[in-house]
Amino acid sequence: MLPSQPIPMTHRPRALRWIVPAVALSLSPIGCKQQSELPPRAEVLVVADTDLPVPSVVGRLRVDVYTDDTWLESADILREDPSDWPVSFSVYSDDELTDKLVWVRLRAWALDRSRDYRGERFRDWGADEPEVDPLARPRLMREGQDVTPPTEPQPLVTVDRLLRVRLTPGVRGSVRVTLHGACAGTMAKFGASTEAFLPAAGSAETCVDQEQKRVPVVESPIDPSMDLPTTTAQGTWGAEPCTLPDPARICVPGGVTVLGSSSFVFDVGLETVPERIARIRSFQLDRYEVTVERYRTALASGFAPTSLPPLANEGDLVSVDDYRDTGYCTWSKSPRGREDYGLSCIPWSTARQFCQFLGGDLPTEAQWEYVAAAAGRARRTDFAWGDALPTCDRAVYGRITPRPSEYGLCNALGLGPRPVRDAEPGDVTPIGAVGLGGSLSEWTLDSCVPYSSECWFKAPITNPACLAKGDLPRCVRGGAWTAGETYLRSARRFLDVPNARETMVGMRCAWPVEAQP
Repeated sequence: MLPSQPIPMTHRPRALRWIVPAVALSLSPIGCKQQSELPPRAEVLVVADTDLPVPSVVGRLRVDVYTDDTWLESADILREDPSDWPVSFSVYSDDELTDKLVWVRLRAWALDRSRDYRGERFRDWGADEPEVDPLARPRLMREGQDVTPPTEPQPLVTVDRLLRVRLTPGVRGSVRVTLHGACAGTMAKFGASTEAFLPAAGSAETCVDQEQKRVPVVESPIDPSMDLPTTTAQGTWGAEPCTLPDPARICVPGGVTVLGSSSFVFDVGLETVPERIARIRSFQLDRYEVTVERYRTALASGFAPTSLPPLANEGDLVSVDDYRDTGYCTWSKSPRGREDYGLSCIPWSTARQFCQFLGGDLPTEAQWEYVAAAAGRARRTDFAWGDALPTCDRAVYGRITPRPSEYGLCNALGLGPRPVRDAEPGDVTPIGAVGLGGSLSEWTLDSCVPYSSECWFKAPITNPACLAKGDLPRCVRGGAWTAGETYLRSARRFLDVPNARETMVGMRCAWPVEAQP
């Protein structure tokens, strides 16, 4: 569970010193020197904290310093140890007569998620991707040499904050800033024009603490104290405890994750990039996939779907060459010994109506992936149970007619689907969701379009979803008894038409936590 209060630091964080002699800048580590050892010049200690979890969402800090007409310096600082936060560094000038105004850009971002630097490419929420500047401005020059960093943080997994700092001769103090998760994906705007490539006084804007909102950058007030902090806010944004006595459901505590993955190459239309930071509010989720028995009970309690019913299989589960054959459907009009199997061969619309009949809905893709990859863990994992590769005794997959491939890898354990409890104890998440890796793939609420689409780019940071209008394909998540092991990864996305009734697709329901603020 993520903390809800600032965390005490176990030791004093390391500091960095940035020297600004007139309009140049250099960087050197100073460890934990006493402040009395620093030169009596114009100096500002910048203390940068974050309220995002470290290292699961934030593990690096990019610092860039500018004047109004020059990019002075850049540093990419690895900070994947929670005890490294807050990060402190000082900026000071050796000019003893004149004030110096500098811009300090702070970008806290996720580990291993960078893109090629092709100039300042500002993109607002809902706007088209900007064209690449052929001159790739600005450029970082040092002693006549171009030392521009070749990469930069990916914007959607980055908190981007722009500061205006005054260095006054004889004045020393500090500026303290929290890089808020609410600002993830909201790029700093350098000027009135979206093509501005250096910060401009009077028109630069930055996000402070509201989702997808910027405010004008004003001069940062200087605190006379130079003390380094002893607490950190990391992990407090989005953290929500959750308890639930109903053993048939799990209560998913709220938190923050990186949605998507750049680790795999998928089919066209099933993109899992660009990745983005997503905040998931607390919610309840079925512990197991909806079974035949639950669906039958709902019908007896008055559930009357207006869409297509599940395909019925009035015989036994049969071994056939085509896994789409209705002989693998688990539903039957009267009990046939499959009441504890996950309900399959049900279209999306009926699945959703079932969940709504119970007061809930289908989970969104973001909710589903958060449970499968992040909830209850210090870091994201590749599979619902962790990072260990699938094995036949861990999850229900690879159980179709023998083939010379991974799809029939586990058929010696029996062909076809299995009861939902057969996924235990191997295919279980840290917070108790069973069968997210294999068993049945599961319908989600979202329209299944690429993450690069306008629908996703306009989605909020908190509980993002893509609910586009029209009869678009819907997204299916999780592996199934038909799947090979590569399809069990939590970030994988599949699409199907809403009226499809597949032998390998089922569902589970989600509910909001009552009285959320």
